[in-house]
Amino acid sequence: ERREKEDSYSKQAWACHRTLDEYPNVREWWEKRGFGQELRQRFLLGANEDGTAATIPYWRRGRVQCLIERFLRGKSKYLLPVSEKLPDGYKPLFIPGPLKGEVFLVEGFIDALAVAALGESVVAIGGTGISREQMRELERIPSLLYILPDSDEEGAEAAHEWVRKLYPKGLLCPAEYSVGASHA
Repeated sequence: ERREKEDSYSKQAWACHRTLDEYPNVREWWEKRGFGQELRQRFLLGANEDGTAATIPYWRRGRVQCLIERFLRGKSKYLLPVSEKLPDGYKPLFIPGPLKGEVFLVEGFIDALAVAALGESVVAIGGTGISREQMRELERIPSLLYILPDSDEEGAEAAHEWVRKLYPKGLLCPAEYSVGASHA
């Protein structure tokens, strides 16, 4: 049953990826975030059926768990199916590529895609709230976890909570990543 759900979501991801050709506004949105044609193909990034949202397959170790819609306008940014509709019945870690060596832990899906595009191992929580299942998955990762917090207050609070729960395996990185940033 789980494999059937994953196969169905994979087919939907391919369809949304092909739909991207119909909506240049969504394609441009991806390009402005650094996801050119090669990365859009690699991650099967796409557009929903009416061009109001970018779509992101919810990757977990090479399998699509569901589709995420990232709305281009409006108050609500992301839409995911309810946990019960996911293959394992809960929201797992978002893992867009293989995990080898040290692993970066981020809050957001697009942040995780950007880190994976650089060839680094990365997992995302998909928000600031971490579930028990996600925490158990993180605890099973054998390497260090470098936590890259979002630079807002909510992201900083979540990152500090993750460090407390994962220390000494989880290490907090500064929220300012730009070249020349002060890390005092």
